[in-house]
Amino acid sequence: MHVHSLKGVRFENLTTDLIFSQSSELPETASYGFLEIAPQVILTNYASFLVPDGPSNLYHTEIRQDLEGIQLSCNCHHRLGTLCKHQTRTLLILNQKKDYLVFFNEAHRLQQIRQHSQDYGLAEGDNPDEFFYVLYQDGRVQYRPLIDNLIAVNEQTIEHLERQLWQAAPSKPTVDDPSTEELIVVLGKNKYYDHLFIELFRAKRTKAGKLKNPLRTVDPTHLLQLEQDPSLIKFYSALLRFKNQFREKSASSDLLALANICQNPADLDFYIHQTATSDSVNAGNLIRVTLKNPEIGLTLKVHRKGQYYEFGGVIRLDGKTYDLEQVNPQYDYFLRTDKTLQLLNDADYLPIVHYLGNQEKKVLLHTTKFDLFKSRILERLEEKIEIIYAHLVKARQPWSEAATSDTGIKKMIYLSESGHFILITPVIRYGGVEVPILSLKQIHAVDSHGHPYIVRRDEEEEIRFLAALRRQHADFMDQKPRDSFYLSKARFLDENWFLDAFEAWRNQSIKIYGFNTIHQNRLNSHKATVTVTVESGINWFLPDIQVRFGKEKVSLKNLHKAAKNRTRYVALDDGTEGLLPEEWLVRFEKYFSAGTVSGEQLRIPKIRFELMDSLFDAKELKPKVHQELETMRDKLRNFQSIRHVKNPKGLQTSLRNYQKEGLNWLKFLDDFGFGGCLADDMGLGKTVQILAFILNLKETAGQKPHLIVVPTSLVFNWEEEISAFAPELTTWVHHGANRLQPSNKPYPYDIILTTYGTMVSDIHLLSKLSFGYVFLDESQAIKNPDSQRYKAACLLNSKGRVVITGTPFENNSMDLYGQLSFACPGLLGSKLEFKNRYIVPIDRFKTDDPAYRLQKQIHPFILRRTKQQVAPELPDKTETYLYCEMGESQRKVYEAYEKEFFDYLNSKEEGDIKRNRLHVLQGLTKLRQICNAPSLLNDELYYGAESSKIDILLDQIRSKRQKHKILVFSQFVSMLDLIKQKLNQEDIPFEYLTGKSTHREEIVHNFQNNPSISVFLISLKAGGTGLNLTEADYVFLVDPWWNPAVENQAIDRSHRIGQNKKVIAVRLITPHTIEEKMMQLQKSKIDLAADLIRTDRHILKNLSKADLLHLVQP
Repeated sequence: MHVHSLKGVRFENLTTDLIFSQSSELPETASYGFLEIAPQVILTNYASFLVPDGPSNLYHTEIRQDLEGIQLSCNCHHRLGTLCKHQTRTLLILNQKKDYLVFFNEAHRLQQIRQHSQDYGLAEGDNPDEFFYVLYQDGRVQYRPLIDNLIAVNEQTIEHLERQLWQAAPSKPTVDDPSTEELIVVLGKNKYYDHLFIELFRAKRTKAGKLKNPLRTVDPTHLLQLEQDPSLIKFYSALLRFKNQFREKSASSDLLALANICQNPADLDFYIHQTATSDSVNAGNLIRVTLKNPEIGLTLKVHRKGQYYEFGGVIRLDGKTYDLEQVNPQYDYFLRTDKTLQLLNDADYLPIVHYLGNQEKKVLLHTTKFDLFKSRILERLEEKIEIIYAHLVKARQPWSEAATSDTGIKKMIYLSESGHFILITPVIRYGGVEVPILSLKQIHAVDSHGHPYIVRRDEEEEIRFLAALRRQHADFMDQKPRDSFYLSKARFLDENWFLDAFEAWRNQSIKIYGFNTIHQNRLNSHKATVTVTVESGINWFLPDIQVRFGKEKVSLKNLHKAAKNRTRYVALDDGTEGLLPEEWLVRFEKYFSAGTVSGEQLRIPKIRFELMDSLFDAKELKPKVHQELETMRDKLRNFQSIRHVKNPKGLQTSLRNYQKEGLNWLKFLDDFGFGGCLADDMGLGKTVQILAFILNLKETAGQKPHLIVVPTSLVFNWEEEISAFAPELTTWVHHGANRLQPSNKPYPYDIILTTYGTMVSDIHLLSKLSFGYVFLDESQAIKNPDSQRYKAACLLNSKGRVVITGTPFENNSMDLYGQLSFACPGLLGSKLEFKNRYIVPIDRFKTDDPAYRLQKQIHPFILRRTKQQVAPELPDKTETYLYCEMGESQRKVYEAYEKEFFDYLNSKEEGDIKRNRLHVLQGLTKLRQICNAPSLLNDELYYGAESSKIDILLDQIRSKRQKHKILVFSQFVSMLDLIKQKLNQEDIPFEYLTGKSTHREEIVHNFQNNPSISVFLISLKAGGTGLNLTEADYVFLVDPWWNPAVENQAIDRSHRIGQNKKVIAVRLITPHTIEEKMMQLQKSKIDLAADLIRTDRHILKNLSKADLLHLVQP
């Protein structure tokens, strides 16, 4: 039962366009008989109809109109959420026929009642529904008064009453009266179109029982509307098909209709029209006949007669045999025997009967033409019709016994589409001949002497084949097919049926053809076969997932897509779609959630080894994987705590306790083969911990190059730290012109130091090398997983990976993903999974539970200590250096001024330098300004806005201003102004103090007490003394001073009584410049340590020409 509802729709606003928009298909409104439906019941706002569909099918539709809209039902099997074609047809007719519409359209009904009620005296203001009701009876609408004895008074009713009262009423004819009209059926040939017509006529008979004129045609439509008997409805519907007008012939549909007519449930007389007498139908040219639908059979016979072959046949009608050349085909579909028309109710027989039935004698063929006739005609007829070759000998043994190994039996099923059905045709190939086993086709062969003969088909094998086919569906058991079995397309393509059926057939060596020729069918006909084996890689477990559908293998990309979308349908390379088993789809989802896809390889990080038992069966794991998993489990079972690691011998410094814990933690990760993130606050010695770890690796595992990737500005810092704390580590700086060249031999270095930019540009070389560890310093540089830096870093090959950062989390949770997915591949799953599982709940909805789960998952792999946590171990004041490598354009400006100043000094005597101190002082100052920013020079030339110090300082401020207060000192006010511009551009609030500032107390108070102000820019002279800035815990000295005592006074603005935080002082130094040499000079000139020299002018008194030349030595 198909039910559909048109919500909020009433017949008052129902349109054809609205009906079509709700329909599954557009009806053929112009086709003959479209408007003919049979009403069963019609009441106000309710009706039921019988709707014919084809020559023999009737469907019952119901329509009900209520407050919610129009409700429809039909007993067809339409499945879509639209109107079926029978409901569409009914609605269109209801909306067009006014007689039907009065029951559903109130305004139309009241208007019609008023028109009919005028003769009953209904006043204009009366409500028609209170006096009349509407009735559909005898095929028309009738308007009846609710008062039974109320009569209409008009001219027609008056005249009728007058005739009744004053004229003699004629006597009613009785049933036995020969003058009574009766229905007859007439068959004939249309004189224009030369095809069968069948018409209904009303006729009277003479007293002798013969028909008499006139004959009146009757439209079966009127009778159809009055009938409720299904057999009569089919009978009259079939007559409609053969009305005397043009129509397209269709043997199969015509035969179905004629079979219904032959049943003659109305018990009418049949006549044939003799056109030789007259083209028009009248009583004089009709001959009475009987219509029969007999059991029929057809056999063709071929005889050899000398140089000819005789071709003829016989037809059997209800067991009686007739030679075909003696029968008389009539009206396309009948054979006439005496006064009986025998229906040839087999579309395959019709052309043969018409061909041979019009021959006066049997057909003769010359022997030279017989082979061609046989191959083109007879062998095709054999599929449907029995043919007896009287001249051929039949072999006694069946094919299976006579066949050789190369001509054996092959069983096949051919699939084809017919309307809404799929035809299933079983075929056996006997050698080179394909025989549909439901056909009568024969196998022709030639013996060794060249004599043709007929081989017996293997009946036993064919019976087994049919049994194997029938067993796969209950519907097949009841079918008696002549050619093929059949199923509706929907039932055939039911995935719970065809995959099992096809597998059962293939197991019996039955091949299946034509499955993917079915319209809009992309399914693969094979069940999935899945095999999984797990290998071991360096840092990964490598599952090899083989999913095949027949010969088609599923790509890992398409399998991943299906698992991600949770669909069982997976695309295959041949254009079909395989159906994944439900239980495997669940497993695939778990596989891809646990690992990452790289090309056609799924990789599960060994860091997630605890999942392997739940993901894979033991038999799917290779022996090496079993061994590795057992080793890891043993380590965990015996694990008590992170073991202590001795300080490596080559480390030229003492580690604080928390730094020792960092070394122990790095070694713990190394033991398990895991990566990690060292995320200590700035100033806590992350570099020293990494160098200690590298020294330990060298002691325990021997020399193997480790790659350290840093921002360009930190290359010099690392060189300095390695030289100071681990001088035994051989280092190569892979940057600039000093690039490694490809080599087949291992590189003899402990550390290869490079920059992020060089890593990206040289990834083709670096990705081919095998490193012990890859360390990424300031790893927030790869926080964007879509960046070139991240993608290049992931291509590096190493035993382990460690990222180093003081700010692992800057903007959102995705910052963490980029860094940890590199260090611990697979730990956080794919980017999309991480986003859905953590980023959206944490960053957008501020949900606590996902944040807790993420923290728990990453906790073992991130080591972060803040200054507050390790405060007892820290000195009150920690001083460090941050080296700021100049860019190319800034370096060119510096080198030009440096050479000019060097040449000047070299040309002067010691005494001349003393006398020209002002000029010397200007030269020194310009070099220091260029180290800050070339734009500080008071020249007419513009040197650009490049400043590596400002760039690095801004990076530090961004990462620390949320939790720390920062002092920025510079000797040059103009440098502070440049920094101020950058802070304003980034909307970072700050305070600013120089010698020209007024309201010093207000400025200092605002910095100390306003939590939104985290940065204080101070000129060295204005803020070097007299300020109490204990809220600050970071001090940045943008440019070095000749006298460290002056710098210390600046640092002491924060580090003084009342300070309860640990202070970290950072000196920004430009390497390979006067600034670096000033630092060396501070250490070598002991007399400068005293707090005596306070200006550049004073320093010149203590510097010789040699000292000055050293400061600017190119």
